[in-house]
Amino acid sequence: TCVAAGESSHCGHCGTPKAEHQQSSTSQHLASPIAVFRAPPFSGHESRYPVRTTTSASPTTMRSAILLQFCGTAMAFMRPSALSPARRLAARSPAMASSSRLAALSSSAPAAAPVSEDALEPVPSTFPQCIAAAQKSTGAAIDEGYKLMEIEFPPLPTDFMESPECSAYDVSSANVRLAIDFAKSFATEGKRVAIMFPDRAESDRAIETHGADEPFTNIILRPLAGPAPGTTSSPVDIVMGLFGKQGGRNVNAVPDADMYICLVFSAQELPDLEALHMADPSKPLVMMNLKLDTLRGDLGLPAFPPKDLQYRFLSQVLPVYYLRTRTYSKSITKPPFLVNYQGALFRAFPGGWQSMLDVGGGKYRRVKLADERPALGVFKVDLGEALDLGDEGKVNTFFRQGYKTSTWWEDAKEEELHSIWRS
Repeated sequence: TCVAAGESSHCGHCGTPKAEHQQSSTSQHLASPIAVFRAPPFSGHESRYPVRTTTSASPTTMRSAILLQFCGTAMAFMRPSALSPARRLAARSPAMASSSRLAALSSSAPAAAPVSEDALEPVPSTFPQCIAAAQKSTGAAIDEGYKLMEIEFPPLPTDFMESPECSAYDVSSANVRLAIDFAKSFATEGKRVAIMFPDRAESDRAIETHGADEPFTNIILRPLAGPAPGTTSSPVDIVMGLFGKQGGRNVNAVPDADMYICLVFSAQELPDLEALHMADPSKPLVMMNLKLDTLRGDLGLPAFPPKDLQYRFLSQVLPVYYLRTRTYSKSITKPPFLVNYQGALFRAFPGGWQSMLDVGGGKYRRVKLADERPALGVFKVDLGEALDLGDEGKVNTFFRQGYKTSTWWEDAKEEELHSIWRS
């Protein structure tokens, strides 16, 4: 017989009175019951997920039940339960938030780590804080004798960078403004800072935007490669440039510069940075917001520099200030079925590498602290484990994470000539 829902006097499926069901033949329904997932309304926390009930049904009812199951699952993904853990916490009542594992996670003490807490910088919340911390970290690295350094942080708000309105010109212009602000700290100390661009077209655009090739005292804008001033590119250089072959171009070092800041270089133009370092090895060279993690992935492909560039040159680059945010999704077998979470990998020299989980409200909680740079896949796993959503088993973990959680340049410890980029 049918199992009627609620306190209604009629069946919840066929609409007939319950009393008639007790007298009716069972041939009107299937002998074995099936599970029906009803999609509840969107109001109220107590009915935000599909409710599982057991009932007998006719073939027509079975088809309807399957459709309801599919719709209920789809709506569960569309509901606020698919939001990030921090936002779901904010939307819940205080009683529910207090019972949440994420609430306990965000209020618990940081895990112990060998790196001294005094050497750690807090995650910045504004661009001036980023610039000030990057200046401090770069100065400390220069004092220790490092010549090749990397600075990486979002040049624009993350929401704007992910929108279709954001163009490469917006990112480039923001990087130029940030580089000038960054260089002012060293320029006021009497150092002459050369902000280098890949070619004359990029430098001319920046000069036009800022009105002069020296927008601030002791800060100059210069092209790194290309024809010397007053000359033009040869036809061979133009054709080779179309195929990504930038080798052999004229690299223009700046004799009176005390340090270099390099902007908007692509993977094909990375050999020019190596040539600049070889031509002027005694001067600090800062690669600012080049996204080297992305550029490394292009090495070895057709029309790109070989992987050996990472082994001999990029492995020498010290990350003095690094802030990269990542957003992930994880499917689970219980409500809310899909969990969106995000975090940041943060490092300010001489501090260690901090894996930070976003707990909402612009706040981060450190879930791991390491002396050596973690692989991006390991960073993702660390954040997922910090959510503590339950053990999904070795098989499910394997199919979700895959065979490898690292890239070829993260695994190439034997091939690389230096390990500075990992420190």
